[in-house]
Amino acid sequence: YIPMQRFGGDDELKTAVLFLASPGTSYCTGVILNVDGGWVSV
Repeated sequence: YIPMQRFGGDDELKTAVLFLASPGTSYCTGVILNVDGGWVSV
């Protein structure tokens, strides 16, 4: 069972990586960003 009813695409994963590498996350510490289409919520 996949909550989003599909697997994540390359662009979606790339966007998450670019977000974490951006200057906008300079004040974030100890964050876990689950890019799993809701799998953890099952």
